Amino acid sequence: MSAPPPSQKNVVLLIETSNEYARGLLRLRIDRVKQLLGETDLPMTRVAQLTGFRHVEYMSAAFKRRVGLSPREYRRTAQA
Repeated sequence: MSAPPPSQKNVVLLIETSNEYARGLLRLRIDRVKQLLGETDLPMTRVAQLTGFRHVEYMSAAFKRRVGLSPREYRRTAQA
């Protein structure tokens, strides 16, 4: 006997919850990137690795979307 299919309301709730979780996780990762950029001279590839980004390009794009500066620009202003 199989379980009944989820209602559309449950599917929408699941999607919304998943999206909120993903946004929260991205916010935490970007906050950590900001910390590492301000406090260290680690290469961007290492910052990406330490914060869970597989590709530095994705980290840079996500960072710029959220912060409004590229990681390099942010590092220059944070360490000035």
